[in-house]
Amino acid sequence: MQKVGSGGKILHIMREVYQGGSEDQGVGEGVGRSEVEGRVIAVRKHKRTMFCDVYNGLTQTQIVFENLDNNSPFDIKTGDFVRCVGNLGATNSGQTSLFVEGFHLFSRPESYEGEDLSLKELLVSRARAKEIIRSSLLQYGLTEVDSRIMSPYSGTANIVPFSTHSAKGEDFYLRFTMELELKKYLCRTQLPVFEIGKLFRNLGVSSRRETEFTAVEAYIPYMNLGEGLDLLSDILQKIGQQFFVDFSSIQGEKFWNYWVLEQLKKLVF
Repeated sequence: MQKVGSGGKILHIMREVYQGGSEDQGVGEGVGRSEVEGRVIAVRKHKRTMFCDVYNGLTQTQIVFENLDNNSPFDIKTGDFVRCVGNLGATNSGQTSLFVEGFHLFSRPESYEGEDLSLKELLVSRARAKEIIRSSLLQYGLTEVDSRIMSPYSGTANIVPFSTHSAKGEDFYLRFTMELELKKYLCRTQLPVFEIGKLFRNLGVSSRRETEFTAVEAYIPYMNLGEGLDLLSDILQKIGQQFFVDFSSIQGEKFWNYWVLEQLKKLVF
């Protein structure tokens, strides 16, 4: 049985969408028994036939229910999560559709809200930006590490950290920087290291920060200021080329760094 817009095909579609390609329509070639899973985003009825658009977040497929009993309307509504089994074919208008023979309702939310396209774009953009930063630092030979988020150190007097307690009554504090732990790794191993992770600062919310935010910190032994700026410029240029501007049309020094940084602020919740 072929799974329309799911199964093994879903991984290929996800890669295409994430990399900026067009979204597949989720209907395989030819005619055969297939399966569709997703959320009903539209319902249209015509006499004893009902047409529904099912969307799984990546692909959209039209499904068709035929020969319905008008005295007992089929129980399907916009917002339902469903699985449908049937045969692929074409409607009178020529649109490839799944003609349903078997139907299962996964769940029905109390209320239905349409897809938040702006949030979807933001999440994908943030993921791509993080991927560029991570891959760039790895290409420079840095090692990605994970340091502890809860620290026994309260930090400096200028920052009031968020605190918590263990079952034994020990005090711990949510980290507000990765600096201390990463410098420990650096001094004990001489490895160039970096981390992308969450920081927490109990300073309120402003246009410059949230109480919880994602940051990247890198520590590289024996690198001077000029080399560090070159590395940062390279990463910013890669991000800018991915999202914002064609740098081939820009003349002069690397003033675009400041512009890209301003654009990156838009990727912050």
